Amino acid sequence: MISTLFSNRSAYRDYLKHQDQLGFSDKTFRNLLNNGKINWQKFLVLLCRRIIVLTAVFPIVISTFDGLKTVDPAYLNLFRSMGAGRWDTFRKLSVPMALPQFLSGLKLSVVYCVSGAAIGEWLGATAGLGFFTRRMSGYLQSGAVFSAVFLLAALGMGLFLLIYGMEKGLLKNRTKI
Repeated sequence: MISTLFSNRSAYRDYLKHQDQLGFSDKTFRNLLNNGKINWQKFLVLLCRRIIVLTAVFPIVISTFDGLKTVDPAYLNLFRSMGAGRWDTFRKLSVPMALPQFLSGLKLSVVYCVSGAAIGEWLGATAGLGFFTRRMSGYLQSGAVFSAVFLLAALGMGLFLLIYGMEKGLLKNRTKI
């Protein structure tokens, strides 16, 4: 299928060598095709998963990066003066100092994942609260739509509180500096 797009064999070999890095291979393309037609259901499930991953990754990465940048230079100098290597400094100083920011990003990410999953279901699923919301809004059933939105909000708050409890358990012995 994709091999016909390449004019020479070396370009196709390079494509095959790097297809895992691209995240889209001939096999994935064939799985989406069903007798020459795109199987939209499989495509939309993949799209929904990618939406959830994208909404989850960025708050965690950004907050963790900010937490790693905010390590006090006095502590870094202390670790260096005691002969700690880069790995020991990272493991014993940077990670514990960045843990609160990581958990803050995780709390945001969990709520974003709930909304991302609902949007993904709204776009093309055949089940779930997003699909139910889209279906009920088409029937002008505003009570059912609000109940689904309320359930999504309750799920987001419940997961947020779960991460909050985990944060309190992980950071209970931490002293303020």
